[in-house]
Amino acid sequence: MRGIVSRVVRGVLISVSVMAGGLHSLGGLSFGHENHPTQMPDPQQTVAFRTYLMENVGANAKEMKGKIDAGKLEEAKMNAAAIALHSTRIAALFPEGSSGDSSRAKEEIWQHWDAFLASATELGTEANALTVAAGENNATSVKEHMQKMFGTCKSCHDQFRKPEE
Repeated sequence: MRGIVSRVVRGVLISVSVMAGGLHSLGGLSFGHENHPTQMPDPQQTVAFRTYLMENVGANAKEMKGKIDAGKLEEAKMNAAAIALHSTRIAALFPEGSSGDSSRAKEEIWQHWDAFLASATELGTEANALTVAAGENNATSVKEHMQKMFGTCKSCHDQFRKPEE
């Protein structure tokens, strides 16, 4: 339990520092999931940095689902907490005008900013609820919040993300 808490706290501290623009690489520090690359793009490279963090959300979600499917709820808690933390950074990751050839962000993000932010908030709400449910070892609640969280991701991607080419 201590290890999970210390990794989550470390993730919070890292994310706060990153969003302040103070870090350019993190060496071997963890962002939650176990196979995350050790180098990240310069936070000043908006699209590359955003892609890196959003891919981290996806990797945490995939790893979390595997743990939940295996009944390892306490282990899934760290992944859910990382997703919840990243959800609080989504608005800052999408400054207006940060689309382009290397970005999958649709212009609809900025045309429907309130709806986009509502999706980010919903992601955080469900990830936080999942974190609590996992800590309580409540499999029914964990699965309910996981389904809602994945539905939120899909809805947001359908509205605001270009398909992969």
